[in-house]
Amino acid sequence: MPKYSLSAEQVRGIRRTLGETQAQFAEHLDVDAVTVARWETGQRQCVGLYAKTITQLADNKNQMNNTFLLFKNDIRDKDPNKTGHRKAQFREGWKNAIEGKIYNKNILENLTWNSLGYRLGKLFGETSPEQIDEIYDWCVHHQQAQS
Repeated sequence: MPKYSLSAEQVRGIRRTLGETQAQFAEHLDVDAVTVARWETGQRQCVGLYAKTITQLADNKNQMNNTFLLFKNDIRDKDPNKTGHRKAQFREGWKNAIEGKIYNKNILENLTWNSLGYRLGKLFGETSPEQIDEIYDWCVHHQQAQS
């Protein structure tokens, strides 16, 4: 039995945790999407270097989950007259997270409406615009309660 081996459920679970389509996942692994689909349906077993790489991707995601929520300074705008701008920044950050964009440490050091949207987008993944707005409203309420 190979040293590294993943079941169909493990491959599918890791890919979904990473928030990637089969095509995106395949691109990261330099295989075609059909190969990923076969791994995920059990038609082919994921072993060896591919299984090791997928496991490392999952480990990296877990390490990121432990750090990307941390920040040094909360510099979110509190001006209620800028509600539309704040919400747009929050949505933009969420969209960037869903699209797989990476915010560097310097950006994440400060909590802005954009970086908060990004953090929560990474945490919750793709969701409806109504749910994103509801989460945004909760964040605004929480910010006001802390002032």
